[in-house]
Amino acid sequence: MAVTVNLSMLADMRKAISARVNKEKVADLVIENMKESIAAGLSPVRGIGRFVAYKNPAKYPGDQKSRRPVNLYLSGDMLAALKFYPTSGPGVSVGIKGAEGKKAAANNNGTKDVPRRHFMPTDRGEEFSVTITRKIRDLYSRMFSDILKR
Repeated sequence: MAVTVNLSMLADMRKAISARVNKEKVADLVIENMKESIAAGLSPVRGIGRFVAYKNPAKYPGDQKSRRPVNLYLSGDMLAALKFYPTSGPGVSVGIKGAEGKKAAANNNGTKDVPRRHFMPTDRGEEFSVTITRKIRDLYSRMFSDILKR
């Protein structure tokens, strides 16, 4: 004789992770914390630290921005375009597309004129800073705790 135990909470957890509303909560948390980090002149990518300073503060955009912190806010258009993009499955996708995506790529990867100010974990093996990762874990932990209390 065999007894089967159905743990519906595991299915509920998978549903919670994949639910659009919960993905949006995670994306909002990531975007908010990315912007806070960037405003402080710090990369939200683990292990990167401060953004590279402007080479010539008398040259654009140095006359429009303070030397420190280098915060990627000039017009605000690029970071305003940082958005959540729906995905299938459990993943969450945030990024910058369109014309602002070109600015983002130039800042994130660097060019001959723009030093690399890595603000998106796009390279293999990269992840968000410990602070952001911990907040994501806490959010999922609260979601799962609610399921386990049922």
